[in-house]
Order: sequence, then structure tokens, then C-alpha cells
Amino acid sequence: MSQLVTNQLTTGLVITGAYADKVRKTLFAQLKDNIKKGEVVSQEVARAIAELNKVLYYIFVEKLKLDKGDVVRVRIEYTIENGKIKWKYENLQIEVFKRQDVSSIISEIIPEIEKLIIPNYVIERISTTILGDYIYRIKLNDKDVGRIVLTKIDEELGILHGAIIEPSPLLINKRKVTIKEDIDKFLSENLSNFISSAQNVEVTEAEKVIKSIDALVSK
Repeated sequence: MSQLVTNQLTTGLVITGAYADKVRKTLFAQLKDNIKKGEVVSQEVARAIAELNKVLYYIFVEKLKLDKGDVVRVRIEYTIENGKIKWKYENLQIEVFKRQDVSSIISEIIPEIEKLIIPNYVIERISTTILGDYIYRIKLNDKDVGRIVLTKIDEELGILHGAIIEPSPLLINKRKVTIKEDIDKFLSENLSNFISSAQNVEVTEAEKVIKSIDALVSK
């Protein structure tokens, strides 16, 4: 009695119309050495391939109603014992990625590209410290996505910096600004300018700045 061997077949990403060929090529490639050693014959490999492909066809076509252009990935373990291949269907895993024509969506957003590049951020004051820090949260579609703080130096000058994490992490580097009006109004009207010149950074760097600004509130 030969030793029980367990292996896994993984198709990788493949269009539904080509899964059967991918299963055949993958299994024959995996068992090339086994066939040479006489542990399994090519006819048995072909039989196992046909069996699995029948099951997958039923799932893809009859149950999931997939189109040939949809993308799937199949993983399944199998054993080889006494020259026979047995699929472990209880461990069968299938991922499905539906093909979708997005050309109409692209056409719709083209007139909105400028707005998408600089989203409609709004600010909401969180706190004002005794040291003259005016701290704001930055919101996008009612979601909290960043912080900005303006620290007054005198009646007209201040230092401003902040960070945003969505939709792209940005760092608003420290800069001196001249304030000739209400601070809330000044920041609201100039926020897009500050963001347009912000620096692209890693998410962790933006989060670090946000945490440091939040720490000012607790102080």
C-alpha cells in the first residue's frame, strides 16, 4: 500500500472560459514527477481533471451563471493513494471576480475630474487652546478624514499645518499665514489651496500628525 500524498491545485486568476484548460495544465505540471515515478498514470490524471471540471462547470454555469469573461480562482486539495486521485471537495475554494463595463461610469465622471482631484472638504472646529491653537477636523462627505491646526503668533500672523488620510494621505506642511478675517472663514475659504499644495505621504505619517494635533486638545 503506497503512502497517502496530499497536494493542492491552484489555478491562479483565470477567465471562466479558460478554467478547464488551466486545471488540466496545472495538474499535469504538478504531477509530472509522480507520473515518471509510476505513482500515478496519465490516464488517471486525465480522469481526475475531467471529474473536477464537470463539478466546476456546474458551479460556474448552472449555479453562478458566470460569463466566459468573468474571472475565477480555484483552490482545492487532493490526495494520491494507490495510484488514485481523490479531490477533497469539502475544501474547495472559489473566488469570483465579475467583469463589468465601466466605460459609461468613466464618461460620467470626466466632467467632474477637477472636483475629484480636490474634493469638497469642509472644516469643523474642535477646540481652541489657551496657547492660541485653533484645532479643526477636516471632513469629506460627513466623514472625519483629517486635522488642521492654526497657531496664532499675533493678531495677523499664524502657523498652520495638518494632515489628511482620505482619499489620499496628504501632509499640509507648516507655513506662516496672514489672517485678516475671522479664522473659521479664513480656513474654510483657503482650505482647498492648502490641500492642493500638500505633500503626498504614507498613511502612517499622516496618522502620526493627526494624533499629535489631537494631543493638543487633551492638553
